[in-house]
Amino acid sequence: AAMRLARPGVHEYELQAEVECAFRAADAWPAYGSIVGTGSNACVLHYRANNARSRDGELVLIDAGAEYRGYAADITRTFPVNGRFTPAQRALHDLVGAAQAAAL
Repeated sequence: AAMRLARPGVHEYELQAEVECAFRAADAWPAYGSIVGTGSNACVLHYRANNARSRDGELVLIDAGAEYRGYAADITRTFPVNGRFTPAQRALHDLVGAAQAAAL
């Protein structure tokens, strides 16, 4: 849901609301405070302000979890604000994916 909404100019809190709305639509609740950081905010451990405007060329990091009937899930996703990775962003994204695949 947040990936569809993401575009330059959207506030981090708007992306957070979209994620949490999807949780509620599935009869789930946020398991903890969602982290949504764009640009350099995505690099801040446990960033919580969620109030910056996204800019073209930046990445979005979402760390969110939902609780449903006593079970909690946690996800972290990183994606480009404008829907397109730069070559450098793509290389890093692919490297992290390869490391995860090797670890599993």
